[in-house]
Amino acid sequence: MPLNEVNLRDDFSWARVGPKHHTRFETVKGDMLWLLGSEEGSFLADAVVTSKSGKEWKVHTPVVCGRLGVDMDKIRELMKPLTDATLGKALCWVYTGNFGVKYLTEEEMEALRPLMEIGNVRNPFGTGLLDRILTTCDGGWADVEVRSDDGVSYWGSKAVLSARCPFFQELFTPGKWADGKVVDLEVKGTALGGVWGFLKSNGLGSVGGLEELYGMVEIADFFDLERLRTEVEKKIAAHLTPQNLPALWNIIDDLNAPTAHALATSCFTENFVEATSHPTFPSLRKHLFLDSLKEGSIDAPTPCVIAAIDVWCEHNAEPKTDFLPPNTFLNKDTKDTIMNWDHFMARKY
Repeated sequence: MPLNEVNLRDDFSWARVGPKHHTRFETVKGDMLWLLGSEEGSFLADAVVTSKSGKEWKVHTPVVCGRLGVDMDKIRELMKPLTDATLGKALCWVYTGNFGVKYLTEEEMEALRPLMEIGNVRNPFGTGLLDRILTTCDGGWADVEVRSDDGVSYWGSKAVLSARCPFFQELFTPGKWADGKVVDLEVKGTALGGVWGFLKSNGLGSVGGLEELYGMVEIADFFDLERLRTEVEKKIAAHLTPQNLPALWNIIDDLNAPTAHALATSCFTENFVEATSHPTFPSLRKHLFLDSLKEGSIDAPTPCVIAAIDVWCEHNAEPKTDFLPPNTFLNKDTKDTIMNWDHFMARKY
């Protein structure tokens, strides 16, 4: 049975990794909790441990053996003396690094001591569990080889891959997956390596060049990894400068990247004068320029805003009226912008 009875999802919110909370590790732990506490995760279990009363719990060999570094027979021996409730907390600790409750009784701590002495309490993830079962077939824990179309291979655990990635969760659904040890994917090895690194730590590792990042957006969509897409978009936006903003923002628009778009808008409004003074500014797409003016909460165009509008409209042969808020109008003779003085004093730039 899955580990639903100890109410893990309700009790898990308090858990933290060390004195400084890192969201990426919380996400990894949440995925592992899904593997342990859901019906879908229990379908991927390949072993059983038994409590003192004879109650059985479904577990995943790559996780429990990889985490504790001993074979399944030893794990069964260590867990056999535990009560139902204590075994539930022990399994929560093995999978997530936390017990699912704030406090343990003295009796529970004494009962769990033999188990904890062989486990890596301080760092259950990072260079520990996920590295071992998502990088090599160390100890026989990995049970599937994932290959790119250019021959790069990565070994992993079907259970952990399913917990961490919706694509693999769907792929390895019981009844759909033909039993086998190889998955061939139409992706490049570099992209697959980036995904593998993300699945281990929620980070992108050495992937940082813009061309690589553009490709990772498509890969994130392929693997249905929304978290990866968000991280990639943030890294793309980190390359924004007032000088390259128009060209890079246009690419972000092509990628349909909302997180990067929001960051580009902020970069533009915060560096308005410098960005609009650059020679490439007129290449910025019209709707992006308009959106940025709205985002900047401009009640009335100031002289520098009017100057930027003039430059953009002259270069792109567009009418200025498309950019002007309702409280402004053009002098019919001079075509200059006229505005109310109060609005002018309330300018944002």
